[in-house]
Amino acid sequence: MAHGLVEATGLSHFRYDPKKMDDKELFHAGYNRVYDSLEPESNLDHVEDVMDHILTEWDDEEIVCSWKLHRRIGEFLHKTAPGRGIFEVSV
Repeated sequence: MAHGLVEATGLSHFRYDPKKMDDKELFHAGYNRVYDSLEPESNLDHVEDVMDHILTEWDDEEIVCSWKLHRRIGEFLHKTAPGRGIFEVSV
């Protein structure tokens, strides 16, 4: 979900090559490693801003559950990133 949200907002993450940098070097260069992927810290800051916007608008009386949260993320992306999004699959 995290990588998908980063990509849906128009940002990118990268494949990790362990021969180039170790985790300490990556940290100092501003990257977070998740298994074989690299995520720039700025991407995670951006996703935090997106989630903060979504959750700030949430009614305090409404229960938060995963399907509602995912729907709100999709609605936000539909409004702010036309043609991009994390799509619901019907079965």
